[in-house]
Amino acid sequence: MSLLEWGFQVRDAFHAQILIDDEPARAGVEYVIGLTRGETDVAVLVRCLFADGAREETTTDYRHQANTCIGFLIDQMTEGWEPEGGEEFMIVVADPAPSD
Repeated sequence: MSLLEWGFQVRDAFHAQILIDDEPARAGVEYVIGLTRGETDVAVLVRCLFADGAREETTTDYRHQANTCIGFLIDQMTEGWEPEGGEEFMIVVADPAPSD
């Protein structure tokens, strides 16, 4: 399976207070990412927590957050994951790396 065959699209996003086990709720954003390939059309949920100390620019930069989600899914596919739809992931979104 070639990653070039897949299309990625943000289908929905919403701010959330995300619960993790017995820890206090943390601010984040939940993204529904659509993945398409030919007749296959599925969606997965990616919960994004913000890294400790994340700048306000990061917590309001939806393009950076969405790109981080999609990059994570691409990494998962590179490691052998095949999307079936309905999967849920949780990631941490850090500040973008400085550009040179």
